[in-house]
Amino acid sequence: MRHQTSYLLVVISITIFLSLPGCSITGWTTKDIPDGSDIGKGNAVTITTKAGKIMTGQYIGVQDIPIPDYAISYNETISQSILNKLLPQYGENIQITTKIAENKVWEGQFISFDLEHIRIMLKGKSEPAELYISGLTTLSKIGEKRVQMMQFRRLFENGDIPLRSAVVLKNGNDDLKIPINEIQNITSGSIDVARILSSLRR
Repeated sequence: MRHQTSYLLVVISITIFLSLPGCSITGWTTKDIPDGSDIGKGNAVTITTKAGKIMTGQYIGVQDIPIPDYAISYNETISQSILNKLLPQYGENIQITTKIAENKVWEGQFISFDLEHIRIMLKGKSEPAELYISGLTTLSKIGEKRVQMMQFRRLFENGDIPLRSAVVLKNGNDDLKIPINEIQNITSGSIDVARILSSLRR
């Protein structure tokens, strides 16, 4: 499980680092990728998923999976695991509390999780709200037991929560979108970013 956590942190660090050069990593990611990693847009990348699938292509960037596709994939993943007891289905009413306003309960329909945010449609609003995942203190389906911050954080960092954010690779005429939580390892040429990060953590 520690290896999976390290690999997820690697991928998150890579994607944010590539998307925002010169900016520090935010949220629960704690390590930056070394400046000499030389992984950038257009580089040849190989991704190994947790299911053992290997995909190669040119790194394009990080994109959100379209909501209709995400909703189907997310609901299928949640319904087939014990997460169904903890996390909401797409469109289900939820309540969350945050560090910023500890006494305020946000209630609305769940839309998505991504690298940084949980998106919900608050009551009476026409546009979804984005709340930082790292700021959550509790999350619960209406009338169900609350998931506390540390339990949710473990699920997030272990890659158990289906994310809308995906790494995009160009392979021939196809764009491959691999949800970040499904990635176990990512390498570019002879650079094994997971190994680099592992050595930094010693």
